[in-house]
Amino acid sequence: MAGTHGTVLAQRVSSVAPQIQPMVAARTRHLDDLVSQVHGDRACQVINVGVGLDSRMFRVPLPAGSTIFDLDLPSMLRRRVEALAAIPQNGYPTRIEVPIDLHLHDVAEKVIETGHFDSTLPCLVVWEGGSMYFDKQSFQRIVASIPRLLQHRDSRLWLDYVDVSVIDGSSGFPVVDEFMNAMRCLGEPFITGFKEIEVELRHHGLVIQEDTPSRRMLKSDDPVFDLYKFCVLRRG
Repeated sequence: MAGTHGTVLAQRVSSVAPQIQPMVAARTRHLDDLVSQVHGDRACQVINVGVGLDSRMFRVPLPAGSTIFDLDLPSMLRRRVEALAAIPQNGYPTRIEVPIDLHLHDVAEKVIETGHFDSTLPCLVVWEGGSMYFDKQSFQRIVASIPRLLQHRDSRLWLDYVDVSVIDGSSGFPVVDEFMNAMRCLGEPFITGFKEIEVELRHHGLVIQEDTPSRRMLKSDDPVFDLYKFCVLRRG
């Protein structure tokens, strides 16, 4: 999906921080497994916040009658359409494109305005690889909107995040500092991390069901993997 540019970018980042590749692999596996748990062989809805060129919904089968909402900037959605044009899509669930600027618009409002959202179906809201790029105020505003989409008792929010020590430089791992410098050079600096993310979310009626460090998924002894986590939340 990302083509040659994506391959070059991945190689460049991995050369600086070799832990990135297994971290992304752990993220992919964790989220793939959750998709199946949420739908439980029933029609469901998956809302991809900042979908980019993600291809999960073409790999992980969803039951008949399911709907996918792809949210991103209009320019990114246009690029996504071009990339998807080369992929046969017969038999895939209904896909709804939702143009949005997360700095300006309300996630739930944009999804509901499409007229395709069904509050009686399980819904998985996925915010993958996004929390670290928004300041705390913007993060709070985004997550405050999401409970409106989690009305079914089996609905969940999934997001990944980094420990605050990654942001403030106190992790004690030189490889982390090198990675952060590389991201700044690429023009994509991480600006937000959390020590106790539950504190940031409880005010919005969200309850943590699972908070999993990537080290657990990888069954690794490398403590650097504890700095990147996957969080599953439900409406309280």
